[in-house]
Amino acid sequence: GIDSDDLKTEAALALYVSALGGGIGSRLGEEIRVQRGLCYSVYADNEPHSDDEGMYVSSGLQSNRCLEAYELICEMVSELASEGPTEDEVQRCKASVAGSYMRSLEQASSVAQNVLRAYFISNRVKDPEAFTDAVDAVTLEDVAKIAQVVQGRPSVACVGPHKKSDFK
Repeated sequence: GIDSDDLKTEAALALYVSALGGGIGSRLGEEIRVQRGLCYSVYADNEPHSDDEGMYVSSGLQSNRCLEAYELICEMVSELASEGPTEDEVQRCKASVAGSYMRSLEQASSVAQNVLRAYFISNRVKDPEAFTDAVDAVTLEDVAKIAQVVQGRPSVACVGPHKKSDFK
């Protein structure tokens, strides 16, 4: 698992998630949405729990493109684990993650949601300066290690005319 109490590990996970599916410039956004046009949206995000960190990929698409997109998402997660991120990806994601986090502190509802989530999940509220410092301290190797940890058999939730057996 991923140590959810370590701020640098949390920051490395945020950078990994951003590189994988943090928007149009991410691997999933570029390949699945822009290049192949398989979906309306695709993104990855991290989901904190009290004893572990996790990540998920979500996509909005037509049912007849679901399995193709699923296979490609699995391939891209595996590829990122085997090859690791590029230095350019890590640098781009550092700016994106830190900027998004700081912008989230400008909205009262977002601040309240983050504080409540942090309090109930980890019983600690994230210090903004400490988190942005942790993001800055993350290395290419740190993100590559996270990529190794999150690969593997995914859990799948699908709304549409598919069976569990469709997802190999």
